[in-house]
Amino acid sequence: MKLIFALGNPGKQYEKTRHNAGWIALDILLEEFGYDKVQLDKDAHIYTSKFNGEKVMFIKPQTFMNNSGDIVRKMFDFYKVGIEDILIMHDEKDFTINKNQLKFGGSSAGHNGIKSIINKMSTQDFLRYRIGIDPPLENWLIVDWVLSKFSEDNINDIKKSTKINSQYIKEWIAGKKITTINI
Repeated sequence: MKLIFALGNPGKQYEKTRHNAGWIALDILLEEFGYDKVQLDKDAHIYTSKFNGEKVMFIKPQTFMNNSGDIVRKMFDFYKVGIEDILIMHDEKDFTINKNQLKFGGSSAGHNGIKSIINKMSTQDFLRYRIGIDPPLENWLIVDWVLSKFSEDNINDIKKSTKINSQYIKEWIAGKKITTINI
């Protein structure tokens, strides 16, 4: 079983914001993979799928970004998977739109959602799909930047790149070990 978490913030006011790039990308993966079942609760929206005989749970935490580790830990313990069976999809302010990276391990690089996961999981050794959201514009605070809305062109770019990059996620689901892939 594989658990794919897409980090974001719940609520209408956060739709289409840079911090919700993971949710935008996850919606594309759901189109690509299809899904059988949706479980909605206060902690997470969970979409169940299968790929290559492997059960895949696509998860949109309903906790806020800074508390992402709570639901990752909860699901990790509940499903009793290995750390190698977890993928975290999140925004990356140090990458331009259309630059993405699949990377195993590393620091939080200041990302509060990743910081929360590292804290709750007591490790930084998990796979991440880092989605470029562009560096902050001059004179913008990071918090204001990540909560700013994407343009429709930016959203379309993220959707296109996720469709292309889904092949690497499929390879990971099928058992390929990934260290770093710059895409």
